[in-house]
Amino acid sequence: MRAHVAWRRTCYLLAAVGAPLLTTKDLRIDVAAIDGLTLASSDEASRVVVVGAPRALFEATCGIAKPSRGSIAVQGIACGEAMARGIVAGAPVDPKMPADWSAIDYAAWSARLCGIAKGEARARAVAALERIGIRDEARAPLGRATPATRRATSIAAALATGARVIALEDPTASLDDDAAHAVARHAVRAMEGRAWILFAARAPLGSELVAQCAEALVIAGSACIDRGPPAVLASRARTYAVDAHGNVDALAAKLASRVLRVESRLMATASARFVVELADGETTSALFACAEEVGAVVVELRPIARAFA
Repeated sequence: MRAHVAWRRTCYLLAAVGAPLLTTKDLRIDVAAIDGLTLASSDEASRVVVVGAPRALFEATCGIAKPSRGSIAVQGIACGEAMARGIVAGAPVDPKMPADWSAIDYAAWSARLCGIAKGEARARAVAALERIGIRDEARAPLGRATPATRRATSIAAALATGARVIALEDPTASLDDDAAHAVARHAVRAMEGRAWILFAARAPLGSELVAQCAEALVIAGSACIDRGPPAVLASRARTYAVDAHGNVDALAAKLASRVLRVESRLMATASARFVVELADGETTSALFACAEEVGAVVVELRPIARAFA
């Protein structure tokens, strides 16, 4: 029995070596508009920001939401198994916290859920909260805590589990500038030495969390429409995601003669999403002109760089 357990542990360790931080294959999650999502972060990136994904993708990464089809893995290990083994832990934005609990109570409870003994769980909670800048207020009721303190507490609760990968929803969302900068700065310091996956609606380059990410994956619906270093994607002012309906095959051929790069993915019988990089001298009016010539309709046009502004 011990030999079998040791063999399984060895297999999981080998799976993590050189494996991408996040991968999905033909992923479908019924509770959200994810159907057929396939992506993989680069093997070298230990900190990744996923831009524009629905919350269900964060929940699936944490092992909470279960795929109805396909797979999702962290460091080569299926996310449900990774959560059960304490390899990945999630830090959601604004989870329900008992008003009469303290930050220590909440972070220690998170560690206890991973099977950690009560005394060690409390010690881990205190250490995690100190690392993220919560000291004097650590014993105060969370019902009176500021939004920034509650966001930091959520991250500390994930850290207290000892997981080597932290999946977090953007803890700076909707905070004022000063609070957002403080939370990001403390979060970066607290997660030093850990891998992380940040899920955000936008990924401004000024964010300290985004600045630490080696790679960004830009999600639109059920497709990863672009990937690369955040600063590189932000510089692509002439790259657009285009949703079109109608004669999309003819539109793809027409666009190929007018722009630098065309990537497409069929979404339905007569609908497709294109990633288009305009050539010098071309404007977005060329996209609409091409569509009109072949009898297609541009339904939506989104500049990739806007996600990083």
